[in-house]
Amino acid sequence: SEVTVRELDQRQVPWLFLIAREDKFLTSHVEAIQGLSRIAELVLLPGNVHGSDLLASRPDLAPRIAAWIKLTLGG
Repeated sequence: SEVTVRELDQRQVPWLFLIAREDKFLTSHVEAIQGLSRIAELVLLPGNVHGSDLLASRPDLAPRIAAWIKLTLGG
């Protein structure tokens, strides 16, 4: 919801969202994140898989996620 997305920025906690472009469950969330958050990073990927299936189908994302964690969270 818009309120939840606004809370992301208020808490000043970085977020990385990996979402399939055709994921029918998250369309409204994508729009809210794009329109309201200045902190959250949104990566739209081809396909329609959801959740952990997205990660299972895209092992090439692991290095990208690791790099984001290192850069953003200092891990």
